[in-house]
Formats: sequence, structure tokens, C-alpha cells
Amino acid sequence: MIWELISEALTTLRTNWMRTILTMIGIILGVASVVAIMNLGQSAYTTAEEEITDTGYGNIKIYKKDGLETNLPLNQTVINILQEAEIEQVAGYEPQFYGFGATAYNSDGDSVEMSGGYRGSRDVEKLTFLAGYPFSEDDIAEKSQVTVVDEYTAKEVFGSPEAALGETLRLNNGNLYRIIGVTKNESLFEPSYGRMYLPKSLGELEPLAQTYGYSYIDVNLKVGSDYEAVAEDIEQALMDSYGFTDEDEMVFTVENVKDIIAELSVFFTAFSIGLSLIAAISLLVGGVGIMNIMLVNVTERTKEIGLMKALGAQEKDITFQFLIEAIVLTICGGIIGVAIGVGGSFLIIWLSNTFVAPSGYLPKFNFVVSQQSILVSLTVSMLIGLIFGSYPAKKAARLDPVEALRRD
Repeated sequence: MIWELISEALTTLRTNWMRTILTMIGIILGVASVVAIMNLGQSAYTTAEEEITDTGYGNIKIYKKDGLETNLPLNQTVINILQEAEIEQVAGYEPQFYGFGATAYNSDGDSVEMSGGYRGSRDVEKLTFLAGYPFSEDDIAEKSQVTVVDEYTAKEVFGSPEAALGETLRLNNGNLYRIIGVTKNESLFEPSYGRMYLPKSLGELEPLAQTYGYSYIDVNLKVGSDYEAVAEDIEQALMDSYGFTDEDEMVFTVENVKDIIAELSVFFTAFSIGLSLIAAISLLVGGVGIMNIMLVNVTERTKEIGLMKALGAQEKDITFQFLIEAIVLTICGGIIGVAIGVGGSFLIIWLSNTFVAPSGYLPKFNFVVSQQSILVSLTVSMLIGLIFGSYPAKKAARLDPVEALRRD
């Protein structure tokens, strides 16, 4: 019975195919928008998660809590304590320094405002190089007076990335650094100051580092490690060594990358849902269109309805028939919308990976199809057909058969 009604509904829709397509546009656009947004959000989250967790390096960081006055600096003593604890899943500890601002000058006296910090070789290797190379392990071990600068700095004081290689920059503190590499600007927009990186070992010579210790410590994990368990072991080792009785007394913070990923998940989910709700407005517009076309169908098929009732059709039968037509109409629109949404999100990611990712401004995105978005979209499409088709269906079912047969 139901399959016959569905077949009849499809036949009716095909009879006026142009009107059917125009009626479904709201549903198609709404579903396509929701699916595309959810796919892009899920793809961005998956890519961010992979970028963060593809190696064990830096997936746990140890900071000193802000605002606490204590004579316990984050220094080599902390690393020694953790090494003695012999936490199985840890491959090593690497101190990091960051934060300096200065003015840099070339030999001709041209200057540029700088921002930057002290970085290890692996941190710098992640940048996109236009010329030269990142720090070597020897540069860091020997505390070499070398630097890696960005494209903006190279152009401002030397004219081009190639011309900057081998040249010397002098900071306003009097220190000289030889340029060994030039990286692409980190921002999509034209920067107002340059970026400069120095070997992290030079950070140990900074007065602030000698007084207050490292900026943070990167924990290098083995592949497949349990981040949460390692973070708990690190906290416990520090608490036992320094005699802290609870986390409130603890002067160090152990940051687990999984916590960041969890926050990212919440952000991307909220962002996607917010945009999807905006896009779903067109679904309501589509629902109004469905109601309108179903009312037109009722008017056009008045005699048919009268004949059906004269032959013994019950109100519930006519109501069910028109509801089926409305639901078939919205589900067809939903299926087309899903196809367009998946194809559109794939196209956007392909364009980004092909033309934007090679520039270094964005990573290559993974393409992920959000099955949840497809299920929700098709369900909502069916509900729209049910809700907005109810009034026309009831109107059709309540027609007086005599009056219906008399009508022209």
C-alpha cells in the first residue's frame, strides 16, 4: 500500500517536474548548506587534531602558573626530577623559551620592528622556507649567533629573501645575528612587524631565563602513548618531589594536548551548529513552499478527491496520501541537497588543498563526510514534509464529496 502511494507520489511530481524542482529549491539549499557546513567543520577539526597529534613532540607542556610568587623556577631541576621518575611513555624533555621584542638593523642602518622568540630546530622546521634552512642541532648546541627571519623582514631591510641570506642583523641590544633562513609570513595579511627566531639555547643566556627559568617544557612522548596517564604521572612526580599536597599548592601546570583537542571539538561543534541553524532558515522557507504547492495540488485535484471519497475512501486515507506526497517531495529535495552539500564541501577542500595549502598559510585539509549531518538533514526534511504537509492534507480530507464533484 505505502509503496503504491510513494510510486503515485513520484509520478505526480514528475508530471509537473519544473514546478516540483522550484518547490524543492528551499529544501535543497537548506540541506546543502547544513551538510556542507557540518562537513567543513568536521574536516577542519579532524585536520587540527591530526596536526596536533601526528607526533608525540610537545603534546604535553609544563608551565609555571601565572601570578604565583615562588622561588621554584621552571628550570633544569624540574627536568632532572622527571627524568629520575622514569615515566615509561616519555621519550624526552625539551626546554623552550619565547618572547622578545626589539628593533633590527642592517649594515646600512635600515631598521624594522621585530617580534619573535627562541625556538628549537623542530619548531622552526615546521615553517615554510622561501630560502635557506632551519637551525641545525650544532647551531643549538654551540649557541650559534644565527637567526631565521620572515619574508617581511627580508624584504624590508634587504630587498628579497635571497638577498637576506648570509647577511647580518643587529638588534638594538647590540647583538649580531647571521641570517641562515627566510620563512613565509605567518599571516595572510601584510604584517606590520617582522618575525625573528633564534636558537633556543641562546634563551638560556637571557637574564629573565636565568632568574625565572624556562618559558615552558615540551614533553616528547612515544608513539601511542596515553597522554592523560602521562600528564597524571608528571603531576604526581612533581608533587611528590616538591611536597605539594594538592593541585592548588602546585606551582606548575601540566597541559595535556588532549584537553586542547576537546576544547577544539566543542568550538568546532558549536560553530558548525550555529552556522547550520542560520542556514536552516532556508529549510523553513522551503517548508512554506511545500505547503503552498500542496494547497495548489488540493485545489487542482478537487474532483479526484471527491471521486475517491464517493468510492469509499476515508479521511485518514486521503490525509495519508497527501502526507506521503509532501514527505516524498521533501525527502527528494533532501537527497539532492545532501549530494550538493557533500560535493560542494569536497570542492572547497580540494580548492584549498590545491591553491592555498602550497602557500603555507593553511594545512592540507582531510575531507570528512559528517554522517550525522546527512542523517539529521534527511530527518529534518521528512519532518518538514510531515509538518507543512499536514494542513493541506487535512484540508483535502475534509472536502465535501458532493461539493468537490460539482467544482469545475
